[in-house]
Amino acid sequence: MVAGNADAQSWQMLLMKNGRILTRYNPGDPILFVLKGDKQVRGAAILAVREFDFITSTKDTIEFLQVASLKFRNSARKKYGVATVLASAALFSVYFLNSVAFDKNESSMRGLRAVGIYGAVFGTAIYLTSNKTTRLKKGKRLKGISYESPLYRSLLHFASILPFATFAVRRKQKQ
Repeated sequence: MVAGNADAQSWQMLLMKNGRILTRYNPGDPILFVLKGDKQVRGAAILAVREFDFITSTKDTIEFLQVASLKFRNSARKKYGVATVLASAALFSVYFLNSVAFDKNESSMRGLRAVGIYGAVFGTAIYLTSNKTTRLKKGKRLKGISYESPLYRSLLHFASILPFATFAVRRKQKQ
């Protein structure tokens, strides 16, 4: 069992489009997906990734070809959108309070009004685009890759290369 877990940790699942890597999934990452011929969104954590399928925390083995679409939820983007709308509402209320005491046609007042309106529009757009769906068609596919693959990437690999890369850049700058 221990050898099986060690082997499962050396695989990643990639979402690819025309040879480009769009996103990576490692064991332990949460995933939201819809199966072909089904409308229910299933959510689980990935326990293991193999060459042609992955195992979820609900003990289901899902083949890559069975997945119709992936869903992404970005809670940080949603919070940023709400904060932008609230800040623009505060600016707009300052505009109304200042319009009682000052002339509405001054350039600073027009700028305050414009920032309040644009902030509300852009904050709403950010909030509404925080959830995204990707359908697996037109060149998009899921692929399992092993540790030996040149497509495999781990954060430990980049952390080990980073000090040498910064040393080389500093050395070139001194010359």
